[in-house]
Amino acid sequence: MMCPLCRADVEKDFLNFDLMHITGHLNTPDEYWVKRLIALCEPGQEIFIHDKLIPFAKVLSIRISNSVHISKLKDTDLDDFADEDSKLLDALCESYIECLNMAKVNFQDALKWTKTLFLPNHMENVLVSKAVNYYDVYNFLKPIDATWLLDNIV
Repeated sequence: MMCPLCRADVEKDFLNFDLMHITGHLNTPDEYWVKRLIALCEPGQEIFIHDKLIPFAKVLSIRISNSVHISKLKDTDLDDFADEDSKLLDALCESYIECLNMAKVNFQDALKWTKTLFLPNHMENVLVSKAVNYYDVYNFLKPIDATWLLDNIV
């Protein structure tokens, strides 16, 4: 695999939350996340990437690549999350909101994408709360033709 920013060969693949925070405002091309998503699937598995899935490739990739970590958090209260757990939840939330903004889906579809992630209930509730906030702001900005602000803020 090759780094999408510097084009160097990647020897070991893991989430670098510090780097993600530093480069959070860089828009990694959709193609990278689609390729990443495909690479995370079982070898030999037949895969079809629908256009509606492309904006969600980033959050899906983060979810799949952290499946073991997330399953261990099933019985852990949010208050008891370690730093690493909180960073993972933050990464999921940030990428989820980015995906919603890119996909321009309605609230009902956003909730279906949330369910598609099959997160533990307490983590899913955080994503739903973030989606409610996003759509509240979106609906506030829409009548004044200012939804473009979200492209610059999210």
